[in-house]
Amino acid sequence: MAINDLVRQAGQSVVFHYTNVQLGEWIVEDRLFATGPGAAFGTGLYATHIAPEDAESVEAVIVHCFGGDATPPEVSYGIALAITDGLRAFVQVGDGWQWVLPTPKLGQLDIETLFRGAVLWDGRDWRLVHEAEN
Repeated sequence: MAINDLVRQAGQSVVFHYTNVQLGEWIVEDRLFATGPGAAFGTGLYATHIAPEDAESVEAVIVHCFGGDATPPEVSYGIALAITDGLRAFVQVGDGWQWVLPTPKLGQLDIETLFRGAVLWDGRDWRLVHEAEN
């Protein structure tokens, strides 16, 4: 799947979890997401329909998903996830920019069936760095 395909599907069948490169690579390598003790709209895996298109998308993620409290390196890695795998589904929360897949507190979430790919912001462009095998 090409990055353009992921961008086209944003908010319809795909959402993006933005994080830093190190955490993103760990999540992709293990296909596991660790849930924390809580968050604004409950415990879970948070994502957004903001697609990785250009520098403006980095700023939009910082503003709409992190309330302006992040830097570009902290959101330079996007993990594309299916909105649903048929058993679990992300739901839109808050002002509509954020989506959450509810999970128990302090656990691990297997994302293998949700994973669609991963993208990296290099300061100039987004590029596809991982693709789903299915």
